[in-house]
Amino acid sequence: ICGGNLRVRAEAITGDMWAPDPACYLSDEEIGLKVEPLQKLSAG
Repeated sequence: ICGGNLRVRAEAITGDMWAPDPACYLSDEEIGLKVEPLQKLSAG
């Protein structure tokens, strides 16, 4: 979304390709992300 850089900038700066893009100017709300806690799965 922020420049379409395919996680390259985040990986180059932080070493983690899944880190937030440091140059992205949009907030999570503007992008449409909802951060929800993960639910614990049980084997059943």
